[in-house]
Amino acid sequence: MKDRITIDKYRIIIDKYRIIQVTVLSVLMLISKVGNIHSETGSIGTIGNIDRSSGEVVININSGTMVEMGDLIFVRLSNGVAVLRVTFPMQTTAKCKLLPQHKKLINRIGKGTDVYRYYRGVEKGGDEAAVIPGKASGEIKRIGNLKFVYIPGGTFFMGSPQGEGYEDEHPQHKVTLDGFWIGKFEVTQKQFKEIMGYNPSSFSGKPDNPVEQVSWLEARDFCDKFSDKYGVTARLPLEAEWEYAARGGAQTKYYWGDDADFKIINKYSVYEKNSLDKGEKDTGYGTQKVGSKAPNGFGLYDMSGNVSEFCRDWYDDWDGKNYYSKSVGKNPYGALSGTMRVIRGGSWCNRAEFLRSASRSYSAPANSTEQDGFRVVIVPVR
Repeated sequence: MKDRITIDKYRIIIDKYRIIQVTVLSVLMLISKVGNIHSETGSIGTIGNIDRSSGEVVININSGTMVEMGDLIFVRLSNGVAVLRVTFPMQTTAKCKLLPQHKKLINRIGKGTDVYRYYRGVEKGGDEAAVIPGKASGEIKRIGNLKFVYIPGGTFFMGSPQGEGYEDEHPQHKVTLDGFWIGKFEVTQKQFKEIMGYNPSSFSGKPDNPVEQVSWLEARDFCDKFSDKYGVTARLPLEAEWEYAARGGAQTKYYWGDDADFKIINKYSVYEKNSLDKGEKDTGYGTQKVGSKAPNGFGLYDMSGNVSEFCRDWYDDWDGKNYYSKSVGKNPYGALSGTMRVIRGGSWCNRAEFLRSASRSYSAPANSTEQDGFRVVIVPVR
């Protein structure tokens, strides 16, 4: 677990028999939806059966169109819109439920009504779903038991400059992002259990430590359930959002500087030297309480170290491709397909060089290890 190659091989071996869970269908689903992130380009289907007692709505999906679990869709009403979340996608139909704040609109939805992919700003006036307007950098909001910091939109250089880092971190390229809310801390064992009903962590019994031994699929499900419970749009960070937030306004190797001699890393990060190397019998071994180290320039804790963090994006370099060379410059959504999901940030058992803000790793969606956890993004709707 002490270098990138060992870690990656470890993930591959563990997941040898699980990778088949990422089907061709799931890849096609993502390809279909990515092209319509920011605008309404046409109906993707129509409303089918409506169970007004349970609130479940079935949509009939147009041929050649796919949706993924957790996707937001909407129907237009005579005055405003109703927004639904996909709960069970199939090839030609999908089961959906209205967002909590739109449940009252179920009697206004009719069979045969056109359905569209959700995009920012589709709601009108006070009927907006999941609206959490962002203001200044550092603004904090509490939703349930999670705290979120607003990261204002901006432009930064994503990746590593030539001569630094690994091949998948090149080329360094300019990226512009809209503002978003991101968890001030990694999701803890206590917070995960409150939403999911169980705690999968290897370092269990430490409720304020980050949850780990959790898969990308479980992290996604947490976001969906959190969304439903609190009436927001929660998801895992896009990789570009994660790096932008992690840098905290800095373009150095680490958000605390270049730290060539690793003299100040202990102040900011739980990593190999102050955790793994202590040995299993030491109380400092493994993960630590979230927020126990100093924050970055945006007021975010543990963006490097403690646990590695899942991102929403596919990792496409598995077959030798380089997504960075073809990434769009505005709000990049990641590769269109893949078999692995992106992991960022390094963990309690990583060497310092893998805690760099640009460092990348990956894992299959069903895989889980004691290194991996996540934090949540809330999408402001304008």
